[in-house]
Amino acid sequence: MSRIIEEFEQICIEKKDSTAFIYQAKKGLVKKSFSKLYEDVNRVIMELKNLNALKGDRILVFTPPSYELVVFMLACMKLGISVMYVDIWAGAKLISDTLKKYKADYIAVSKKSSFLRLGFASIRKIKKLIFIDRKYVKESAVAAKFVNENIEEDCTALLTMTSGSTGVPKIALRTHKDLYEQLELVKSNMGKEEEQVVLTTAFIYSFANILKGFCTVLSGVNLSLPFDFLLNKKLEKFRNVPVTTIMTSPDFCFRTKNYYLSLKTLYVGGAILNINEARAIKEKYKSADIVYIYGATECNLIAKTKLDAYINHLQNKKIACLGTKALGVDIKNNDKNEIMVSSKAILRQYIAGERKNVFVDEAGTFWHKTGDAGRYTDEGLYYLGRFDVYAIKNSKKVHTNPIEQSLTIDFETIKKCAFFYYNGKNRLYIESDKEPDFTSLRSYMLERGFDNVDIHRIRKLPCDKKHHTKIDYRRLKLRLR
Repeated sequence: MSRIIEEFEQICIEKKDSTAFIYQAKKGLVKKSFSKLYEDVNRVIMELKNLNALKGDRILVFTPPSYELVVFMLACMKLGISVMYVDIWAGAKLISDTLKKYKADYIAVSKKSSFLRLGFASIRKIKKLIFIDRKYVKESAVAAKFVNENIEEDCTALLTMTSGSTGVPKIALRTHKDLYEQLELVKSNMGKEEEQVVLTTAFIYSFANILKGFCTVLSGVNLSLPFDFLLNKKLEKFRNVPVTTIMTSPDFCFRTKNYYLSLKTLYVGGAILNINEARAIKEKYKSADIVYIYGATECNLIAKTKLDAYINHLQNKKIACLGTKALGVDIKNNDKNEIMVSSKAILRQYIAGERKNVFVDEAGTFWHKTGDAGRYTDEGLYYLGRFDVYAIKNSKKVHTNPIEQSLTIDFETIKKCAFFYYNGKNRLYIESDKEPDFTSLRSYMLERGFDNVDIHRIRKLPCDKKHHTKIDYRRLKLRLR
């Protein structure tokens, strides 16, 4: 039996009158209790059964995160239906390639996304349409209790696509067991308060909050929106909600206001911060306990540290220390200083991309190679940079995050920078509002063994389309072709 389903059933019984979700609707803020959530899930199950959706079917979800999507995904899990979750940023080619290898029986859309799907030829071919934001069947039609299917742990629960910001996009499969282990990893590394009101911009964490019995605030914030005031306009509606915890990315921290007087803990991760970025987050959330997270799709939590400790380490040693390993995780380096991680939560199944990021040791332990360079010691995990991003020093490759960190610390005018080797030269791109002192910069680099560095000032470094604080080195290299 699927442990996710079992725990969902149990938590809905234990916390029945407690608030499970708070979200914005046309009439204002809506609160849903755990018992109401349970009823809504069973109504959707009835609808799916009426559509003849069966255990083993695959449903492509093409809709923004919402309460209705949470309900829909839980209903699918209880029926043993696989949910293929795609987002527009995935792109037409990746979606098309996925559907060739993992064909969908249905497509679930919202009113807003139903027309948008017509722009994707591969999605138009799926004829069986489900509207997840339609009104549920009438209250009087609710069955007393849905009898669960016998869903095995190895049944596929979820398929997700990575943005490919650090290489070739991957299409990951999560079985019920995989998803449960990842949610358990999140739960075990959250605070121990009995009651939390959690605002999260990482949709998958909503399920961890459910199993923990916490209240989840679905803000509806879409960080791809170009104007910050649009984001804050949505968030301001939650000003009076007693949010105690936020789980989010640096992008959210930089682009939105802190409306939450009850905030106790901020979990932030998704990009390696420089000193300016870390200080900006600390200043905005000065009254909160800030935990900085390092993770990956394959293992959503790897290491964590207090942001204060991270800042102090940068100031004193000019190298990023990502803290100690998360509970339930093991870390080591291979002989090339690549960061490797092992955990029960590691994802192992893909339907796209060659698996070059797997290592099984002599004891049979499965390790995921992160693609990041680092050094793991008793003090913690030191980050050196992306494994495929390097400079040349004395005819040898060196990873560049430490020099990038040093530059932002030692030169006040530098907001952010990217240092890498390409086409026979070391290249340095500086993000700065003011013209930097190029003579001082060249001397600084020469003192550290890097001569003849090609230096450019750029107003805004190109960043990953999903994590806007993560430098996109590939786009920088394209500028040099």
